[in-house]
Amino acid sequence: MSDDDDITRNRHGGNPRSNEALPSHEQRRRDRARIVQHLHVQGSHGATCWELSQALPMPYQTASGRLSELKRNDIVVCDSSDADNGIIRVRLIGRRSTATGSAADVCVLPQFAPALSPPPSTSDQGELPWFDE
Repeated sequence: MSDDDDITRNRHGGNPRSNEALPSHEQRRRDRARIVQHLHVQGSHGATCWELSQALPMPYQTASGRLSELKRNDIVVCDSSDADNGIIRVRLIGRRSTATGSAADVCVLPQFAPALSPPPSTSDQGELPWFDE
């Protein structure tokens, strides 16, 4: 997928008015750079899409589209999964409340994301302790 692809094409089905409203390549590049710069300053605290839209300031829909492009290109991490021998491990960076009280994923640059821990080995667990009530 190229940088010029409309990340929201599936949402609007190629509607001509939506295509006309798509910001220019240069504007999208500038918006992505602003998001990356802000996330760099935020470090491991990261930011939700809503927080980005408020801090930059940038319309929420713009921040959401540019954040989706950055996630697609592995420049930003909101959660990460790793398949290892058929076991999917997920690393959730975090969630915070938005202005409406909804939970939103926190996004960070990869260098600030927590490391995935290896899946537990059944041979390392030994027997479970027996607890009396």
